[in-house]
Amino acid sequence: MLDYNRLSDELFKIMKGRGMAVEMFTAEGQRTIEPTESRRFFDKKSSTMINVDQDDSEIKIHLSQSEDVDNDMIKALKTFASKNMLEFTVRTYGKKLEPKDFAHQGAQEKAMQVQEGIGKAYGSQKSSYQHCESAKLIIRHTKPVSEEVRGSRSRHIKELFIENSQGERFKLPHTSLAGGRAMARHVSMGGTTLDEVGQQINSLTSRMLALKEFVRYARSNKLVSESNEQLVAKVAQSALNIRETLKRLTSSRNYAKVVETIKESPVQIDNSKIDELRDQFTVKKFDESLEAILPFIANMKEGFILDSDYEEIADKIAKEYIGKYGTVEPQIHVIEDMIRDDISGMDDEYKFDMEHCVGLVLDKIAGAMTGMETIEPDMDAVFDSKFDASGILFK
Repeated sequence: MLDYNRLSDELFKIMKGRGMAVEMFTAEGQRTIEPTESRRFFDKKSSTMINVDQDDSEIKIHLSQSEDVDNDMIKALKTFASKNMLEFTVRTYGKKLEPKDFAHQGAQEKAMQVQEGIGKAYGSQKSSYQHCESAKLIIRHTKPVSEEVRGSRSRHIKELFIENSQGERFKLPHTSLAGGRAMARHVSMGGTTLDEVGQQINSLTSRMLALKEFVRYARSNKLVSESNEQLVAKVAQSALNIRETLKRLTSSRNYAKVVETIKESPVQIDNSKIDELRDQFTVKKFDESLEAILPFIANMKEGFILDSDYEEIADKIAKEYIGKYGTVEPQIHVIEDMIRDDISGMDDEYKFDMEHCVGLVLDKIAGAMTGMETIEPDMDAVFDSKFDASGILFK
């Protein structure tokens, strides 16, 4: 659930940071000095109104016609709205706006709702009701509704139901008011929750909620990076587009036109792309109890040589030695020099186990000599002449 108090405070800081002379008002139009209480912000320099509409989950920018438009500010606010999964609209009025126009704007919006046949929500502490002509949207709340708090009937939603003109009730598979109101309009127009359009409305609503959850998940887990930030922005915009479609479906004037556009096409599935996205947006959690061992593992990982590497080197040196010197008793110092030349370009050479590799070479030479047993070299001589005091490591 979006915290509008936090959002309003952040919006105020953005405006002040850009040098605006801000006056603040509550949703009811009362002047306030607390950013968290504010839902309407007026910039005295540009005569611009910025309205945070909780009911419609939208940031609305109202510009005065005669004033210069700060396009950078508009872009910043649009980004802010997108980040918080809010719709964003900009309107220019044919006069210089004043704070008193806020009240006029609110009255216009309420009148438009009545004209569209969407009644004001009412009810008890546990349930709210909203009429859409012959249909009714029923809202069950998880917390008691406070009439003193604006927008409280649109929050803390547990369940949604649609009641038709015959008094039949149908539970919706989601808790989105945008989807619920669109369904109420559909039922008021003679449809049902289970017909083709009803299923499409539910499908669109579920997709919108899933897209919003994806954006929240990616941002809260800090999974957004330079490589995927554009994708996350597209996902957020797609969720807003669906919400706008549902909002237009609620209108009696737009219903018939919008219904024709919501038929969904089959989604093509590319498993490789899905796997790539899964990797990009997977939260990787580390067991903190393993912290102490990490330096040792890091030391092993950096320049660590596998048994297969020793085998490969030993095979090569044994073949080269036999090719040059035949199968006479091998000379340790010659084998050692050949190995050193072979690994001269290897990182962290000091970690190379010379004793182990010399032994492998001797075994492979012995295996190539018919009738001879595995050679047991005089390793003490090797240690004395070629290795440091640690025994098996040379620098």
